[in-house]
Amino acid sequence: SGVVKSVAFGAGEGEFASAGNDRDIRLCDLRADPNKGSGVIEGAHHSAINGLQYSPDGTLLLSSSFDPILRVHDLRNPAAPLLDLQGHLAGRAKSIQGPVFAAGGRRVVATGERTGLLTIYDCTGSGALVSHGSMDFNPSKLCSVDGGDLTFMAAAGQGELSLLKPSM
Repeated sequence: SGVVKSVAFGAGEGEFASAGNDRDIRLCDLRADPNKGSGVIEGAHHSAINGLQYSPDGTLLLSSSFDPILRVHDLRNPAAPLLDLQGHLAGRAKSIQGPVFAAGGRRVVATGERTGLLTIYDCTGSGALVSHGSMDFNPSKLCSVDGGDLTFMAAAGQGELSLLKPSM
């Protein structure tokens, strides 16, 4: 209940997730039995959730909020986060914006509000911080495109758009 701030569509037909001010993630599968419901990850963050994204294979869900933690949820066992991704320079960032899966779901890339930084995390093990990269502007939206051996990203905000080829 409450304000919805993000909706993400899964790899499967009819799958989606929504989240917002109530800090819960609602998982929906339109193919499921309507009498059983689809699922809720309650209290997924400590503050309002502002971003969701499914991994390319649809088994993981990435969530961001106004707290300084990104969470990766394994949808096969959503009771607790699989990974907590931290290191956004919490003193500078009020929220994490537009995180995306990259490199076929092996990495997560995020930007923090008014930081001018991109942060890359490893999703294949511990969730370790891999790198910080500086931008000449404060991106508020990221998009990742994986095409076999080629991965590139677009970062947008403040009337700027940059195309990036990060080393993953």
